[in-house]
Amino acid sequence: MSVVLLFHERSDGQRTEHSGRYFVSYQPTHHWANGDYDGGLLVTAADAREAFQFADAEAALLAWKRGPSCRCHCFRPDGRPNRPLTAYTVSVEPAPAAASMETKA
Repeated sequence: MSVVLLFHERSDGQRTEHSGRYFVSYQPTHHWANGDYDGGLLVTAADAREAFQFADAEAALLAWKRGPSCRCHCFRPDGRPNRPLTAYTVSVEPAPAAASMETKA
């Protein structure tokens, strides 16, 4: 059964523009044109039907734990792996049922 990843608030309790929205894509190594890095580029959607569908919960949680591979940001200042999306509380939910392809006569 396919699943989707739903973002809630950040782990500090603050809501963001991604709160209550579903994972669509994430580019963890994305740097802005001026060279700044703020955790990558996360795209979310309000509608679960637009979300990326993972094969299972394990795959969804691996995406949530994914970090940048660029040498400049792959580790946090404390030396631990940089996993920007883990700043969010998330839940794994069943993917919405596919719309019926049948037409009514």
